[in-house]
Amino acid sequence: MPTTDLQRACTSIAEEYLSVFRVVILNGPRQSGKTTLLRHLQERYGGTLLNLDDEQTLQAAISDPVAFRATGNRGRGVAGLGHAPRRVVVGRHPTPG
Repeated sequence: MPTTDLQRACTSIAEEYLSVFRVVILNGPRQSGKTTLLRHLQERYGGTLLNLDDEQTLQAAISDPVAFRATGNRGRGVAGLGHAPRRVVVGRHPTPG
């Protein structure tokens, strides 16, 4: 699928924010491309994409948030946060990204 101007703009903004902030939240309506953008960033920069739409991943986040925080490589993207009934521990690493 060809990349649109909107997709390029969103990617550019996300990359800029990730270079400055430790945590960046992508908020928007269902089916608006949030997870797709996370996948694109993961493919481009590496890291781990965790999707709470997956029941097993969601249960891991709920049952042991601290261990969940350490899952995968640094540069974690977490999709489906709307499914989490409480706060998900993001991490304690002080650097951006």
